[in-house]
Amino acid sequence: MKKWMTWFCLLGLMIGLVSCTSGYPAEPLLVKTADINANPVNYDQRFLSVKGTVTATGTQPSMQIGWYDFADETGTIAILTTANDTPAVGEELWVSGTVMNMTKIVGQRSLAIFLQEKEKRSLNQMNLPLIIGVVVGLIILALLLMLLLKPKPKTQYQPIAQPYPASGRPMAPPPPAAPSNYAPPSYQPPKSSSTVMDEPKPPVRSSSETVVSESGAEPVFAYLIVKSGAKAGANFPLKKSTIKLGRDAGNDINLDDKKASREHAKLKLQDGAYTIYDLASSNGTFVNGVKIQTQNLSDSDEIQIGDSVLVFKKV
Repeated sequence: MKKWMTWFCLLGLMIGLVSCTSGYPAEPLLVKTADINANPVNYDQRFLSVKGTVTATGTQPSMQIGWYDFADETGTIAILTTANDTPAVGEELWVSGTVMNMTKIVGQRSLAIFLQEKEKRSLNQMNLPLIIGVVVGLIILALLLMLLLKPKPKTQYQPIAQPYPASGRPMAPPPPAAPSNYAPPSYQPPKSSSTVMDEPKPPVRSSSETVVSESGAEPVFAYLIVKSGAKAGANFPLKKSTIKLGRDAGNDINLDDKKASREHAKLKLQDGAYTIYDLASSNGTFVNGVKIQTQNLSDSDEIQIGDSVLVFKKV
């Protein structure tokens, strides 16, 4: 019974490992391009994914914007990306992003309905990390199986010869003798609570002091301080390489601002400096009063999103 239960548990672990590490995640929802083109209003500002092949590309280097036509078996949709991240024609991709039902001029191309790219994965290449993970998992499971099913050596009974008294019962062995130099430990009275010194407590840091902690917390690269708007006075430390800003609660920085898009902009750490990207927002992103698509940030730059003004401060 024990062996059958072991086999059953190991089989369940293998199935779970393969199912959890294979394929593209179920979210966002996979949609056909024909459905997006036929119902652009229903899909406007929705986060979803499409699967197909790149048929044409183009860029506008002055704004660091690129686009590519993306076709599946039902139709074609334009996808907006950065100029240096445009895929090659013929590449098969699984792209996720936000549908934009608006007109945007990129080079000589006018995009009326397009997908603002957030992530893409190539279908032409093998997923090497996935294969390595599955192989390592199978090796661990095989070793576990060998350890669980390894037969235990049988112990052979060796009777101990003991003298029997006249009653017929075996005599109990005598208790071990104490060593000649043994001395019982001396009694130590417990310390009074009044004589026990309190342990030193760690220093208390103020809430405004944000540094790399001794416990190994993530470092703070910069801050965004809300100068005006619904969250005026808020202080957001930037600890990640990519920070998303917008009205939606799922963003890293949630702005309670009706004029901000749900996913309005993002900050990306590159070569030790942050760059801000506008995510095709409805009302645009401004740095020091100038509307931008992408902009390298310097210390004390002011970022305007809707009615909110945020000050970028380096550490």
